[in-house]
Amino acid sequence: TAVYRIVQEAITNVAKYAGAGRASIALRVSDGALHGEVIDDGQGFDGTTPERAGVVAPSGLGIRGMEERATLLGGSLSVVSAMGRGTRVSFSVPLRQGQDNG
Repeated sequence: TAVYRIVQEAITNVAKYAGAGRASIALRVSDGALHGEVIDDGQGFDGTTPERAGVVAPSGLGIRGMEERATLLGGSLSVVSAMGRGTRVSFSVPLRQGQDNG
């Protein structure tokens, strides 16, 4: 459920803020972990400035919530974005022993 919520929040941010023409979701299992990415080709944002050139960055609470969910699962999350270059949300969470990896 936590991974679903991470992806859901990332896609919600794309819909609300990115102005993207395309977005993609990729999930893969390797090295005992689930790795995921949500990538868009939208307007991006400058995380150091809450508003720049009329572009409002996604809610800090949304990003913090995604980070918190990944951390609670023992994983990590990163957000890379640049004005005019889109955004990439990447995460990795370990799979528990005995979990179905297929």
